[in-house]
Amino acid sequence: MPQTAAEPQSPILSVLGTVQIIGATGSSSGPREAQRAALLHFRPGRSADTLCTDMDPLNLWTHRTLNTRLGDLRRALCDDPEGNPYVPRRASLDDPYTLSPEVRCDWNEFKALAEDALVNGPADVTLLEEALSMVRGRPFGTHLLPWAEPLAQEMITRIIDVAHTVAQWRTESGHRHDLVAARQAVSAVLRLLGDAVVAGGDQGQTPNVIATSQSHP
Repeated sequence: MPQTAAEPQSPILSVLGTVQIIGATGSSSGPREAQRAALLHFRPGRSADTLCTDMDPLNLWTHRTLNTRLGDLRRALCDDPEGNPYVPRRASLDDPYTLSPEVRCDWNEFKALAEDALVNGPADVTLLEEALSMVRGRPFGTHLLPWAEPLAQEMITRIIDVAHTVAQWRTESGHRHDLVAARQAVSAVLRLLGDAVVAGGDQGQTPNVIATSQSHP
């Protein structure tokens, strides 16, 4: 998504690696604010009690702490061009906590690229390679909270599938044949995800990816 001065872009929540917020225009945002934004994005509509548990299962937050921390996140993300906060204020105590749908997420963009490519087939292999280029490391980083573990595993499996498809398409005969690109797809995933590929990949997929890249001299 190109960004221009005349057309400001919303912040990006990046979870394909250590969680971070890119493009926030408010106060400085660090890993903790990014983790809170990720929880609101992937688990919208949760109650205060659930959020207090999710954010620190060993030392449960009080509602006051939760409101303070979400206030910090609101100031970090600031407002959209219409003046609406990216972390909406609740109208009543019964309202759930949410993150504005205007906040983009690299995982959503990864899935969109992959889905477009799979519809059109090998002709769009470059879209899959673009998706893989977005992966910076293990989804949610190496020290993720329990609520994020199932999501991280889902992402790892999907990334492995995409790398496997790139390797397959790039080793087929024709003008897209490119063994270097096939090996790069595999090696990039193995390097970035490390042990998570072996420990977390769905059964049979990881060996297939490796075999595809290594079966050609």
